Amino acid sequence: MPVTWDPDRYLQFQKQRSRPLAGLLAQIDAPGAVTVADVGCGPGTDTALLRDCWPTAHIEAVDSSTEMIERANAENATAEQPDTQVTYSVGDVSAWRAASGPESVDVVVANALFQWVPDHRRVIARIATESVAPGGYLAFQVPGNFASPSHQAMKTLAADPDFADAIGDVNRLEVFSPSVYIRDFRRLGWQVDGWETTYQHQLTGDDPVFDWVSGTGLRPYLEGLDEATANAFTARLKVMLRADYPADENGMTILGFRRIFVVAQRV
Repeated sequence: MPVTWDPDRYLQFQKQRSRPLAGLLAQIDAPGAVTVADVGCGPGTDTALLRDCWPTAHIEAVDSSTEMIERANAENATAEQPDTQVTYSVGDVSAWRAASGPESVDVVVANALFQWVPDHRRVIARIATESVAPGGYLAFQVPGNFASPSHQAMKTLAADPDFADAIGDVNRLEVFSPSVYIRDFRRLGWQVDGWETTYQHQLTGDDPVFDWVSGTGLRPYLEGLDEATANAFTARLKVMLRADYPADENGMTILGFRRIFVVAQRV
């Protein structure tokens, strides 16, 4: 079942969610890029970081969520200085091909996207070989925290008899270690770097970890539930997350969040 995204909920932690992208972009050495693709662009807020890196490039931004693209287009249209060199469109990254043509994109960036894409290593290889120009880059980061208490709590609760039938089979997200992606690109003959970082996000509020996951990983579990069932699920999940991520005496909750990064250049 397709996931319905809420741009407002997603943007609640915009500063923390953009930090990995900034680190990823800093490792791309392509100052003269003319065409840039932002695949999985969300509501377009991170596209501004790409614009800072490539002020004159055409940016092709695509996302599978109609809600996200509508927000991106609306925000750009009403901006004090609309970006006339960016196009936002709805599209499935599994079938995405650059509008500018084969092997035409100087930089392809995917921020926290590929974990949602089935068989994403094959998709990454296809995008790399079909769309990236010689000398160009494909760079992405994915969350690597699926063994964390927050995700384990959601899986455990979804398997509970009170919810299992209603939730059904949720897509099990999967990512791989940096070494797996490095070997994939080396087999293609590309230069590649891969690494991982665990961020320690300092969050405040009554249920900050629940608020965090409700913008991303929780959404597939709630999709299709009636209001009463969804409310029961979220109420129990909040209790579990408070126990797993207790606030300190100052009301601060620490969310450790591992992310995996890859920057590859076609040679």
